[in-house]
Amino acid sequence: THSIYYKFPQTDAAQDDILARVADAFKDIPAYRPNPIAPRNDGLLTVYPLYDMHIGMMAWARETRGQDYDLELAKADLIASIKTVASRSPMSDTALVILGGDTLHVNDHFNETPGSKHHMDADGRFEKIIDVAIEAISHAIEYLADRHAKVMVVVLRGNHDETSHVVLKAALKQRYRLSSGIEFPVISGWDKSEIYWFQHGNALIACHHGDKMPPQRLAMIVADQCPFWSSSNRRVILTGHLHSMKVQDFPGVTHFTLRAFCPADAYGATFGGVRGLSAMSFCDKKGL
Repeated sequence: THSIYYKFPQTDAAQDDILARVADAFKDIPAYRPNPIAPRNDGLLTVYPLYDMHIGMMAWARETRGQDYDLELAKADLIASIKTVASRSPMSDTALVILGGDTLHVNDHFNETPGSKHHMDADGRFEKIIDVAIEAISHAIEYLADRHAKVMVVVLRGNHDETSHVVLKAALKQRYRLSSGIEFPVISGWDKSEIYWFQHGNALIACHHGDKMPPQRLAMIVADQCPFWSSSNRRVILTGHLHSMKVQDFPGVTHFTLRAFCPADAYGATFGGVRGLSAMSFCDKKGL
């Protein structure tokens, strides 16, 4: 027996031809080009708290006594609902989009929560879950970018997406790295996506997923570490995690536990609860 080896020289002409064919293949794929919005100087900030979307979760209404939910439904629900709440809110210069944890239902392809190893009803196609999540959230961001002069997007970890949220954050940052009106702020010196706070005039908005600590302790941490706690007199803390609505007044701050965006799965159906999405308008003088 014998072997014959073929060697194909890569000439400059051949390389140019490959690059030309690659460019031709990508020429019809649209790139995001923001439509510049003139500032209104109205003193308003709109917060869109997207908590507990659980993209990748599977729910069967006949089992949960609620609503069906899967990747395509999650995407359609987000696109429709963000338009609804935005259209019913006062116009504002700035939007703060909070992806408040458990944006993704799974942390990896094992379909288990990272901490307790609780098995979940999930799609199972991890790469597709990431892909659909990025596509759906991009639709929402770009819709809001056509309404607000500046859109700030904060991506927080949750107990379901302890590490997978990093992939989501990195992908969105790269998609909009050339878009001057879309920003991904973090607390100065803190790269971990655990907590975020923002000052809008007299208003302080702090956000966290809502796990790991009770609301009172979270309020104390914000009061102790937030540099503009004392210079704000309209303070709110936004969390999710519990998939139910609750509002508590503490000394100096009001804590909102927000409803989950997703419906209940088979496990969560035993706890009840109503899904929801809110838009919250803040005035730079009077707060919420």
